[in-house]
Amino acid sequence: MIDADAFAYWKKYRDILRLKGPVPGFVRVEQIDGTGPWYATDQFGSTHIDWLRTIEMGQWSFTNLDSPYVASFVLDQTLANEHVASPAFSEVTSRIVKPNWDRRERAAMGITFENVPRFFHSRLVVPFDARTLQVPDFARIVHAPGTYAANPTSDLAKLRLTDLLKRQSLTGQVSSIAERVRRKVIRR
Repeated sequence: MIDADAFAYWKKYRDILRLKGPVPGFVRVEQIDGTGPWYATDQFGSTHIDWLRTIEMGQWSFTNLDSPYVASFVLDQTLANEHVASPAFSEVTSRIVKPNWDRRERAAMGITFENVPRFFHSRLVVPFDARTLQVPDFARIVHAPGTYAANPTSDLAKLRLTDLLKRQSLTGQVSSIAERVRRKVIRR
């Protein structure tokens, strides 16, 4: 459910981000039985922000999540026109954009993968506090049924929202760089 605060955030940052290309995104969240910690419904693991491009806008930083899926999208007139003209608009041609996504997921992708700005992997960016690495309430969409967090057989909604964004330790960064170099050497 997109509430008034979420829509106001989207409208405000759509205008601000427009020149850079990304579109404000959301994190779909849920709780078990409507209480306790929040879980990121569509994320399978933490997004490590050290290697991702971020855009600084006042008190917020914006970046892609590992999974941009949020089961909904918001469009203004400009984005709606763009969406209608894109391959993502058709059930048939949307398979070109995301062949591994089922029909339901492709129906909810909107312009997520259209005109993706350089150095981003999707068009949707989510705000976070660079100090605490937390996503503000206004950028959350509540998955009202909350059916995934309490379902032990589902892989969805198992990541606590407080663990959504992470930074790698210096040791982790060095290991990651070494692994990337090793892979390049092996490919040659």
